Amino acid sequence: MPIRPYTPTDLPALYAINQASTPGVGHEASAEGLKRWIDLATCLVATDADGAPLGFITLIEPGTLAYESANLRWFEAWQAEQDCDLLYVDRIAISKAARGQGLGQRLYAAAFDLARGRQWLGAEVNTDPDNPGSHRFHARMGFVRVGEKRYTPDYAVAYYARPV
Repeated sequence: MPIRPYTPTDLPALYAINQASTPGVGHEASAEGLKRWIDLATCLVATDADGAPLGFITLIEPGTLAYESANLRWFEAWQAEQDCDLLYVDRIAISKAARGQGLGQRLYAAAFDLARGRQWLGAEVNTDPDNPGSHRFHARMGFVRVGEKRYTPDYAVAYYARPV
């Protein structure tokens, strides 16, 4: 399963994968909404042998103010507090058909390659609604919980970071 940079022709498939992965990733009202975030990010796409997208990961630079994310703002504050350098994983989503095949690990390996020269890769995982599979996955990948925050009565997250 090759991993390559995003191309605009990927958008319909990535939007479908994103929407099928909610609430583990943020819901987007339209493909154009997802494209807006992808355009601010580095997006890597895992594909099948024919080039069809099976999953993706988006990485955002702290300080990207056009990216309206309370989670990115949390990591920016953590980064300043820790006096460290971090790259933020905004989302990772895998098609249901491709889950359990190691694709998430491969996408994260590519993210770690991109983050070389930094100290940390950071990500958040929902705790309400809870995403226990993602908590286990991030722990297996060597991430440690560095914080948590409740934003609304029905939305809370745990923040994870892993040294690069």
